[in-house]
Amino acid sequence: VELDPNFALAYANLGQAETNIFETELGEEYTRKAYELRDRTNETERLYVDTHYADNVTGDELKAIELYKTWADEYPQDYIPVNNLSVAYSRIGDWNQALDWTTRAMALAPDDVIVNYARAAAYLGLNRFDDVKNVISQAMAKGLDTPRFHWILYFAAFAQNDRTAMEHEASYVTKFKPDTIAGVLMLEGLTGAYHGKLGGAG
Repeated sequence: VELDPNFALAYANLGQAETNIFETELGEEYTRKAYELRDRTNETERLYVDTHYADNVTGDELKAIELYKTWADEYPQDYIPVNNLSVAYSRIGDWNQALDWTTRAMALAPDDVIVNYARAAAYLGLNRFDDVKNVISQAMAKGLDTPRFHWILYFAAFAQNDRTAMEHEASYVTKFKPDTIAGVLMLEGLTGAYHGKLGGAG
């Protein structure tokens, strides 16, 4: 955008990148800017802009799903709309659809870290905790890793009341960027609150 302040897709990608690291206000700002410039895009770029606008600005997941399906139908080898359909269905709690779409995404991009994360998240939503662990274990065996893997493993351990695993994941994730430590503390605080330890949940 420094080179071309009217480059819509650059703003859209910035918006998604910021959203992915939980800078949601900045992500929304960039995505709005991309949407304002959408007339400067080609067909595939506009699909990207429109879907992410529905996802990250209006929060209209049903509209996002409709647009992602159009994108996936028109470009069947593009894993992004397929994987994002899994994420969109996860957001509305339709875990079976989420798993179905992430299975398709895995066939297209088995070594993408976000695709593997989405698959693990779908299994988590279905309470298939061993499958959560298997997906992440296989991904990490290929050299893939992200703090999100360890948050998912933390939730799976919590659901199975496995304190040792919870502590391991909370400790492990701090090797990433410092801002992930806040996420670990939040998880531990929520866990403490769940077990009635409100004094340590602030």
